[in-house]
Amino acid sequence: MLHSRIRFRLALPALLLAGMLLTAADPVLKKGDYNWMSMIRKDHPRLLFNSETFPKVKARALGAEREFFEKMRKLVDNLPEKPKIQWDQNKLTIQKDGKLKFKAPSYMLTQCMPNIGGMEAARCAFVYLITGEKKYLEKAKAHIYHSLEVYRWALKNQIMVEWEMRHYIGSFLAYDWIYNDLTPEERTEILTGLYEITRGIQHDNRDFGQVATFRRNRSNYTSGFYGANSLRWYAGLAGYGDGVADDIARRLLELGFDDFMDVMNFRDRISGKDGVLVSACLGYSLTSYPYTSFNFMFTLNSATGIAGEKQWFHMRYFPNWMFWNLIPADFPLEFGVGDAHHTDNRMWIWGLGGTLNTCRHFYGKDDSDLDAMCRYLLAQLPENRRNAINTMNLFLPFLLTDIPENEAEVPAEALPQEKFHYFPSVGLALMRSGNSPDATYALMRAGSRSQMHQHYDEGHFTIYKKGFLALDSGTRALVHNYNLPFYYSQTVAHNAILIHMPGEPIAPYWGEHHLGKYPEPRPLMHGGQSKQCKAGTTTVVTNNFAMVRNDATACYNPGKCKLAIREFFHLRPDLFLVVDRVESTRPEYKKEWLLHFQNEPEITGDTYTATESGGRLTGKVLFPEAFTITKVGGPGKEFFASGHNWPLHPKIETAYIGKLHGNWRIEVAPAQPAASDLIVNLLLAEDVKKPQPFPEVKKSFSAGVLTLEFSYDGKNWQITIPAAGNGHTKITVKVPEPVSKKK
Repeated sequence: MLHSRIRFRLALPALLLAGMLLTAADPVLKKGDYNWMSMIRKDHPRLLFNSETFPKVKARALGAEREFFEKMRKLVDNLPEKPKIQWDQNKLTIQKDGKLKFKAPSYMLTQCMPNIGGMEAARCAFVYLITGEKKYLEKAKAHIYHSLEVYRWALKNQIMVEWEMRHYIGSFLAYDWIYNDLTPEERTEILTGLYEITRGIQHDNRDFGQVATFRRNRSNYTSGFYGANSLRWYAGLAGYGDGVADDIARRLLELGFDDFMDVMNFRDRISGKDGVLVSACLGYSLTSYPYTSFNFMFTLNSATGIAGEKQWFHMRYFPNWMFWNLIPADFPLEFGVGDAHHTDNRMWIWGLGGTLNTCRHFYGKDDSDLDAMCRYLLAQLPENRRNAINTMNLFLPFLLTDIPENEAEVPAEALPQEKFHYFPSVGLALMRSGNSPDATYALMRAGSRSQMHQHYDEGHFTIYKKGFLALDSGTRALVHNYNLPFYYSQTVAHNAILIHMPGEPIAPYWGEHHLGKYPEPRPLMHGGQSKQCKAGTTTVVTNNFAMVRNDATACYNPGKCKLAIREFFHLRPDLFLVVDRVESTRPEYKKEWLLHFQNEPEITGDTYTATESGGRLTGKVLFPEAFTITKVGGPGKEFFASGHNWPLHPKIETAYIGKLHGNWRIEVAPAQPAASDLIVNLLLAEDVKKPQPFPEVKKSFSAGVLTLEFSYDGKNWQITIPAAGNGHTKITVKVPEPVSKKK
């Protein structure tokens, strides 16, 4: 099978792979070693393409990507000859003191100004190179100078231009691409101006420039790395050795190179054999994050001839990450982990077609399995999205010179057939009964080592079958709300365990404040976790079930928690067993087992049921014998925690109100106070059009051990669960002997 071959290759250490693939022409790049700079081309262009590779780029622009190129040319034709600084004064206003202030939800110039200049200049320059028409050269110059004016104006007024450095990089691309048509005076004026700006927006003065104090993206190598510091690489590479500002260019290039070494090596470590890009939140790891790596690799190769794909491998394995997070549907879905918006849990496919084709461009030529995986994933995207590009690289379609136009379909047997995969770096266990839209899919948050956009959600699980049956509740929306810091990021918003200790401070989380200020006094903790990246996890996979054991004890305040261990079992195909052993420091610290639903659940005795779209979840409390089930939610209590409801902003975030945020939850609590508690629930996911009987469970409790026996999926299951301490649940599965017919 395709996946087994990929897994075998992925098991090789990255450095061993590097040694196998690197040649004498491809030096091993190391932070602080700048000998590779001798390989930088003396001529221009050298960013994204060069004089040797440009003929193929041009042929693609006039051939396979002619339609896209003509759209770009039309955009360029519609640009003003003499751009001016102008902005929407409903989004950016001048105050009485003369200072500029953004009006929420705007917070950067790209939201308020129709023409920044950088990307416009790059488009003009590219169209000029393809057509040779001088009018586009003049427009490129005009928009480079306009971008300089905008950047200086923004710096003077201490306001942010953009979150990601697209326009700034665009200005350097334009400079590089029309370098041969600039006079020495123009080169000096443009490059020194861009260097002044590049050094002026940094948050450190390693390049001996000024240090800006206004808000801008400061992401480092452990995150997306598409903020101000990422610009140094492109700035240095564009002007290196041109005789204009060589000392500055070299300093910028050294800093940019060292930072990118940190980025690429960190991503290889996080990815391992799995392809994860830093964060479990797909809105980041599937969208902008890949282009930090790709744009570096493109420019490294075009400027030096060094093949970065022979040294770094996280993007080789990226399709594996996408595959396991994709829930097949008319429009591909995702689980909504981390700081997702939860409007409908549609997968963030913004530019994913281009991302997958770029994986093929760099790695597919020597890896037919990877190429097939990418083509399968491309086929899962809506047809109008398969060739869509990410705005982090507007010129991507022209660079993918080895991607064929017409390709055969990938056969079904090329798909991975495993039903469980664990991603240790971001602490995600993914389970499924199959690969079809009718299958059952589940996720458990367990043992993350990356804090990027992670909530206080160790032990949380999501279950999907024809709908999101047990879901991740809350939303970040536009972050102009209290929901993100006081509900969504907190444990109470997830399918986890709460331990209530009076007076406990709430766990800190990022997010803007609602209506200009935080509430005072600050809300207290609603029973949740207070630390991240402290849990331990083990997994077990068999032919009949998969188990994830998550020890989240260290994620809770030690003043209230002595033990918090969850065992989550997927009893294939559609049954889930959730076992929680919880020990508090004091018996009166109430414990609650949470399960979130989109729609109001029905509760009858020990059984609860809820539906969403075409799916239904039925659950039963198997232990303790004495318990309470409380239903929380509905209008005015959708996001209830810490004594308050935490709604979205009533004006700014209206488009997000009423979406797939999880309007209801149940809280299962032991009826009697105790220091140590065992809570056991059995859950059945089903298609409402194909109902299944809930297993009839025989229970017994003796000598501190709960025993469960039932029949399911043609098998007899016996499960023994130690009630206290650091015990381990054991499952025995037997297939009944067929009944022989009497003669």
